[in-house]
Amino acid sequence: MGQAGLWLIVPVEISKYLYFAHCIALLGTIYTIYLQAYVINKWCPLCLGISGAIWVQAGLSIFTINYPIDWHNYSGYPIFLSLLLISIAFPLAFYIRMAIHQTNEIESLEINNVQYRRNYHLFIPWFYEQPYVNTQINGAPFDIATNGNMGAPLEITVLTNPLCEACKKLHPTLKDLAEKYGEDLKMTWRFYVPTETLNDPRTMIAAWLLQTSDSNINFQNKLDNWYDNPSLSAFDRLRIPIVDLKPIIPILKLHRTWCEENNLRMTPMVLLNGRAFPFWYQLQDIKYFIGPLLEAIYARNGIMHQGYPTNGVMLADT
Repeated sequence: MGQAGLWLIVPVEISKYLYFAHCIALLGTIYTIYLQAYVINKWCPLCLGISGAIWVQAGLSIFTINYPIDWHNYSGYPIFLSLLLISIAFPLAFYIRMAIHQTNEIESLEINNVQYRRNYHLFIPWFYEQPYVNTQINGAPFDIATNGNMGAPLEITVLTNPLCEACKKLHPTLKDLAEKYGEDLKMTWRFYVPTETLNDPRTMIAAWLLQTSDSNINFQNKLDNWYDNPSLSAFDRLRIPIVDLKPIIPILKLHRTWCEENNLRMTPMVLLNGRAFPFWYQLQDIKYFIGPLLEAIYARNGIMHQGYPTNGVMLADT
């Protein structure tokens, strides 16, 4: 057992392995010093301290060893084990370093992306340059899928599908907007579903949502309840006769025809006063622009307005 310093608690047999491990670890310290001096061009006190500790331990290993080593009959196993450990440790350290670097880059990109996505000063001028789509449906006596203030300055037209997962995720955002902006919003829904037959569950559910909508409030409640828990099995248990849904098919056909005539063929899609919300934004980002857009609409019409608090990013913040 008897070894000076560190070796006092290490058996002689194991100290042979530590001797070679310390010697090989010196190569790692030389590499870190090279990186700091010529690659990063910045000294790391912690790294230098660790390197110094390794050099001290290696020195103790070399100068305090008090047992003879028969180099002719000495097994190469300690050397092999030390090299194996180093060959694993260095690639692992390199991989961890690259993973941390990539994580930091991704976080930086996400921050820049959020700043861009919430910058309403960039969004509003671009928005007014987009093509206009007439949201009125020709030939429809009324639009049963509309709620809010019919004379509101901002109309949100939503293309939806009862079994669309993305539509379900977007619905809470639209519901919050309706509650927050109240009389300043009119929200119109268009169902883009197959209309050749009622056998398609998307068509049946859309027809059911519109079926008993003798008031906009009733329709909105049914829509909210459906997207809270869109369950096909629950709908099947209602056992609604198809004959009761057939009168709604003409309305759904008008919805689908309007979508296809305006080349709007995906769900969900959102139009703000007839201009499509851009695809490179996440649809949930719409909440950052409604307040500023309403302010811009009021300003263009020369109307004084109290204003809404904005959740977006000012140009000066980007």
